[in-house]
Amino acid sequence: MESVYEAVLAHELEIRGLRVRRQHPVRIVHSGRVFKEAFRVDLLVEDTVMVELKSVAKIEPVFVRQILTYLRLMKLPVALVLNFGCLTMMAGTMRVVNDVPPNATSRIRINNVSRASNPA
Repeated sequence: MESVYEAVLAHELEIRGLRVRRQHPVRIVHSGRVFKEAFRVDLLVEDTVMVELKSVAKIEPVFVRQILTYLRLMKLPVALVLNFGCLTMMAGTMRVVNDVPPNATSRIRINNVSRASNPA
């Protein structure tokens, strides 16, 4: 179902005037060789925000590590994880930040979406 969510979300963002790239390739360099499509990001919005879509019961730590890797490789500051497998979108939304120093606590580096009572 993630592919359906991806198509619909990309369409809705484009209607609102945003430039969206689906399945955007992430390149890596290994031993001097460039691999142009080593990974793929679900959505890249305005070449600034990475959006990863999931439809799982729980976001596992491996997903977060994957997203941080993509952010570092692309030199992007932030990603949103939208998990359609949760009861509510609020519970299924997570922000992952790349530009925080490595010695910062994981609580700062990976933040659940702000709640209405706790604005960011």
